[in-house]
Order: sequence, then C-alpha cells, then structure tokens
Amino acid sequence: EWLDPVPGEPEPDLGPLGFVPFLASVDTMLMGRKGYLKELSFGPWTHAERKTYVFSRNKNTEITTPNTELVVGEEAALELVRRLRTESTGKDIWLYGGGGLNAWCLEKDLVDEMLIFVAPVALGRGIPLFD
Repeated sequence: EWLDPVPGEPEPDLGPLGFVPFLASVDTMLMGRKGYLKELSFGPWTHAERKTYVFSRNKNTEITTPNTELVVGEEAALELVRRLRTESTGKDIWLYGGGGLNAWCLEKDLVDEMLIFVAPVALGRGIPLFD
C-alpha cells in the first residue's frame, strides 16, 4: 500500500526521464525473491514482455509468472549475469533489486549505470539500497 497514490493528489508527471520511458528501455529484469513476491502482491504480473530472472538461495522458490526463471546459487547467478551483459539485445537490463542483490551486483562489478527512482515515502525498515 505504500506505493498506492495519495487520495486527492494528482498523478505524477513521469516526463521524458520518468518510469514509463524507463520500462520501455529494458527487456530483462533481475529480481531478488522478496522483490518478486512483493511485485506479485501488487496484482496481475505486468512484466511478461521482459525476460525476468529471480535470484534466490532457496531452490524451492515457486515461480508463477510467464517468461520468468529461477536462478539459485551465487555461481549460477554470476555466470548468468556475466553472460547477459555480453549479449546485445539493444535494450537494458533492469536490476530491480532488493538491497542484497544490488549490493552483490555492485560488489561483483556487474553494474554499469544506476538510475534511482524515488518513491517519496519513508519505509522505516528493510534492506538499505547501499550496504
């Protein structure tokens, strides 16, 4: 509910550097298990046109969405991300996160560029964006 619009407030102007144009620029998503589960809680899956990889330490993580694959273990994750970075599709890879996956990718030097979108809500808990 923290991403729901505020009643009575106008919808934000996403502009040329907003979220909608950003979504059009990516064809692959990398998500942690918790982020995947949170995204599922928002309603129908809206990323079927993007190849999505869900990273988890648990091989029993259930994947219920189309065009989505589970990646288990650090070695498999590293191999996959390195391979994806060498394949040219003309579009970008979205490191959806969360904080643990973001930190791991930064540590392994797998991030070329960071675009940070701010949701103007103080959450108060969770994994920090940067460890």
